[in-house]
Amino acid sequence: MGYTPGVLHVERHIRGKCVCDQCQTLIQVPMPAQIIHKGIPTVGLLAQVLIAKYIDHLLLYR
Repeated sequence: MGYTPGVLHVERHIRGKCVCDQCQTLIQVPMPAQIIHKGIPTVGLLAQVLIAKYIDHLLLYR
């Protein structure tokens, strides 16, 4: 999930899969690197949360 000021958007990552006909091995493209392990926030969303918390003094549950 990414953040642009005033707009939230969801990023979809579509990964291809291939199967070898001879050895029946499944090959799949790895996921791109993530900021938080097994998390969905992007750099922009995390930056916005940190700025809102520490610079704008907003609570996390707002």
